[in-house]
Amino acid sequence: MRAWLSIFGLLLAASAIHGDAVTVPRTGFAEVEAGKVFILSDPGVDSVEEITKREKDFKPATTLDLLDPGKVYWAYFDIVNPDPGMPVLEARSDLLHRIDLYFEQDGRMVQKSAGISLPFMQREIAYRYSAFRLPMKPTIRVYLRLEFQIRQHMSLKLWNEKWFTQKNRREQLILGVYYGIVIAMAVYNLFVFLSLRSVSYMHYVLYIISFALYQTTLNGISFEYFWPQTAGLDIKASFVSAGLSIMFAALFARHFLGVEKRSRFFNFAFLGSAALAGLWAAASLILPFQTANVMGRVLGSLVVPLIIAGSIWALRDGYKPARYFLIAWTFLLIGVLMFSLTGLGVLPWNPATRYSMQLGSVVEILLLSLALGDRINSLREQKDAAVTRTRELTAELQIAKRIQSSILPESNPQIEGLRIESAYRPASEVGGDFYDFHTEGKMVGLIVADVCGHGVGAALIASMVKISFANLRSHWKEPDEILRGLHRSMSPRIRGQFITACYAFVDMNMRRLYFSSAGHPPVLIWRRREKRLHELGMRGPVIGWPGDWTCPSVSWDLEPGDRLVLYTDGIFEQRNQKGEMFGFDRFYESISATSELTTKDAADAILSAVDSWHKKEDQLEDDVTLILLDIE
Repeated sequence: MRAWLSIFGLLLAASAIHGDAVTVPRTGFAEVEAGKVFILSDPGVDSVEEITKREKDFKPATTLDLLDPGKVYWAYFDIVNPDPGMPVLEARSDLLHRIDLYFEQDGRMVQKSAGISLPFMQREIAYRYSAFRLPMKPTIRVYLRLEFQIRQHMSLKLWNEKWFTQKNRREQLILGVYYGIVIAMAVYNLFVFLSLRSVSYMHYVLYIISFALYQTTLNGISFEYFWPQTAGLDIKASFVSAGLSIMFAALFARHFLGVEKRSRFFNFAFLGSAALAGLWAAASLILPFQTANVMGRVLGSLVVPLIIAGSIWALRDGYKPARYFLIAWTFLLIGVLMFSLTGLGVLPWNPATRYSMQLGSVVEILLLSLALGDRINSLREQKDAAVTRTRELTAELQIAKRIQSSILPESNPQIEGLRIESAYRPASEVGGDFYDFHTEGKMVGLIVADVCGHGVGAALIASMVKISFANLRSHWKEPDEILRGLHRSMSPRIRGQFITACYAFVDMNMRRLYFSSAGHPPVLIWRRREKRLHELGMRGPVIGWPGDWTCPSVSWDLEPGDRLVLYTDGIFEQRNQKGEMFGFDRFYESISATSELTTKDAADAILSAVDSWHKKEDQLEDDVTLILLDIE
């Protein structure tokens, strides 16, 4: 009679367990529903023996999803296993800090642990999420202790072990295909970057790499293969890689869409987003994990729509490569928004939302490669158009060069008692330096002018200086009047431009120099008798300077053997590869070193020293004019 009562009691207990229990399926999996799980938050004890004594304090769980971080949760549920095979419990949650599983076997409590706070090698099943083998008993009561550092989704599933193994293999294959596509795109675009040296490709490759690393932290690949012995690194790596992917995405969009030259708003927005993402990546190492998690999800949900808005703007602005770019980021936007909104509890957690970012990223990566290819074609078309335009401009510059050459003296004047040598080198096809002479008998007036800047605009102003100088012939013996007249005639025409000029009048009858300067470097006189260089540094305001304008004049007695040196600042401002200027000291040394040479040889030697300084094959930084006058 007592035996029958025992059997009847067991049957009643089994029926009670079956009512709230989860049944292990013979095929596939069974979701552990929240209503069949009893949960207790922060009970104040960590002993499973104590927990089993407080089962009356447990309440039916309304959800196992998005549990608050920073707390310890205890839960228990019952399992019925009708199959003789071993069941497997899968606890699936990205970046789960720790999970401890307890069940009774042979009269004692067995504990199994997993999570990113423990080394990967301690896991019972080498699986990227937490999974545990359960005893092959008809009924099992399982206790779980859960710790979260960030608010994450979690699901509990019971598997037949054979089906669990097959499912794991399928997932590994899918992940292998996904990361294979990502790696292939990264390597391909890296080679394209090394070939083209385009910043867009560099940012794109860095974006792919950082985004792929972020995905590995979410699905446990990084913990399994990259740092299996370094517990707790995954969550920090997740934030840092996510921040870097957002940062490089913003920089990639900025450069690809060309907003730095076309839109001040989007340029500032992309740079600001990149800066915020970089700051978040760094700050996430010290911020509370949940705070960093919410900040990252919000930032990601804002940056992708910003990129789409920039793509729409660029497309409306006529930038055709933005087509693929817009479609690509729209796919990723859908995935990122679905993933972020599930993390914030707005959308439900299901396979579509869980893998939304991976699916969107695959389509995005493929379409972005097409967008980059389309951009190359667009750049090639622009290059062909630019080549055609360059040829036209080259022809026009050659005409301008011939015109400018015609405004310079064809030859140096021949004055009794004087030997004159001049040299002129424009920084580009045409330049802004100008020099000219007025001569009569044994007298010569010489002007050297330097228009601010160089190129076609400066050359046009230099042409106007020639006309004004020719109109001032009547004042050619008065250096201050020459410069004052140039200022009066040029100021209304140059509008914000400036001209430095000096005028020297040499009277060989009296062997005297009269000189005036408008902001120009000093005239230099090498006195052979003293073997010394003198500076005539009297300088007035530059031509075109507003307000009162006066330009004083000085005179200097000349001796046989004196050498006058007039020049523009292009000589001493030439820089070498280190950014160092040729400078006055080297210029003065060159004048001293060539003092015994003829004017022509001396001019060639001085300019050769300048060429050696900045490298002869490099383009000059500024126009160069050098004139030497020897008193015989």
